[in-house]
Amino acid sequence: IRIGRHDLKNRIVHASMSTHYADKGQVTERLVSYYVNRARGGASMLVTEPMAMLRRQNAPTLPTAHSDVNLDAFARWTDAVGAVGGLMLGQIQDNGRGFRSGFRNDAAVGPSALPDDLSWTVPHVLTADDVRRMIDEFATSSRRISQAGFAGVEISAGHGHLFHQFLSRRSNHREDEYGGDLAGRARLLTDLIAALRAECGPGFLIGLKLPAEDGM
Repeated sequence: IRIGRHDLKNRIVHASMSTHYADKGQVTERLVSYYVNRARGGASMLVTEPMAMLRRQNAPTLPTAHSDVNLDAFARWTDAVGAVGGLMLGQIQDNGRGFRSGFRNDAAVGPSALPDDLSWTVPHVLTADDVRRMIDEFATSSRRISQAGFAGVEISAGHGHLFHQFLSRRSNHREDEYGGDLAGRARLLTDLIAALRAECGPGFLIGLKLPAEDGM
């Protein structure tokens, strides 16, 4: 199958899952080996675990993409996976108000000051300027991983994470350009896609993981 400018040997895609194999934000040989083995096992396209593309994303298990610390390691990663027939996409994701670790998340952000369904965390409300800065950071980090050999990105907009929170009337009560009707609630995504295309060029793959009916 041909995807953009790339020929894939099959339709098997390794979905994003957290390995926790990064160490203090740095790519490790264990992390690279995991994806190499998945490609060797037959996956032709592989989506990474969430990457730290925003400066505020500082969890030590997220591969850091918002600085140059992993530039050489990213190139080794994509080269190693490519050598066994795999194509790498980096995942763009943010938990927003969602938090699953069993304690209060004082750094949570979201579209509106409404509590998370599971943790009851009430997020700091992102201003329109905050949203635009976040989009710029995602786009800049995506260009960085593109230069290191990643074929594209997948935006994770399901699972109750930040993009899903903007999409849903249940969690987005905004009255500015990032709320209201569906076009407004989707504007974070559409603006991000436009920024990615402008920053990373026409050959960069942009995948979007969307929720189906969420029962709410």
